[in-house]
Amino acid sequence: MIHEFILGLTAYLKAPRGIVTYRLWPQVLISGLISLTLYSLLIFVFWNKSDLVGAWLIDFYPFEWGKSAIEKAVNWITFLSAFIIFSLVYKYIILVVLSPIMSVVSEKIERHHHPDISFKQNVVGFINSIIRGLRLSLRNIIKELLYTLLLMIGGWIIPGAAIITTPLIFLIQAYYVGAANIDYFLERHTGVSGSVAFTKQHKGLAMGNGTVFLLILLIPILGALFAPILGTIASSREVDRIVHTPGR
Repeated sequence: MIHEFILGLTAYLKAPRGIVTYRLWPQVLISGLISLTLYSLLIFVFWNKSDLVGAWLIDFYPFEWGKSAIEKAVNWITFLSAFIIFSLVYKYIILVVLSPIMSVVSEKIERHHHPDISFKQNVVGFINSIIRGLRLSLRNIIKELLYTLLLMIGGWIIPGAAIITTPLIFLIQAYYVGAANIDYFLERHTGVSGSVAFTKQHKGLAMGNGTVFLLILLIPILGALFAPILGTIASSREVDRIVHTPGR
């Protein structure tokens, strides 16, 4: 698992060069504009509303004693919660919306390394890609929400637990975003259940891929522009190696 986690991380080092190698500039521009637009809208909504929620919660504290400390704690918790919810909502929206484009990216990579393989490209395939993305995202978001909420509650009610629960929440999010990136390749080879089984078998790869994806996403503007395309290139190259290597 650790070995594949490292592979998932380091695969991004070659991903920028892949844009040129696989001639992906059209996909970079289209996916980047869509991603940046959604990112900007969600940032505006979440960051404005988190301040309102924090102020509303502080009003429930009836005493002046310790109010300053309570206010700082509430602001920190609401900011962290807003960030977690924002990451959750944004990444699933963008992974579904961009699924047809990222499927094309993944297919170009596979065709480049295996020119004898042929895939049909049509409107039906485009629609199926979106439907599959919705199915997988719905499955993943339910599980991720459950695990995230349990860890968030634990971080709130157990003193000092946030030191442990915060990185765990991050790794859970990384796993599921990595699973979505991996599925862009697997959708041409297996059903949703097969994709889920593959990701469980290679959970280190999914977690490593998703970790860098989320870290890139923290970079203002550039993160929204390049995280989806780089995540797809990085995951597709590694999954291609696994799928097309005999005995793996």
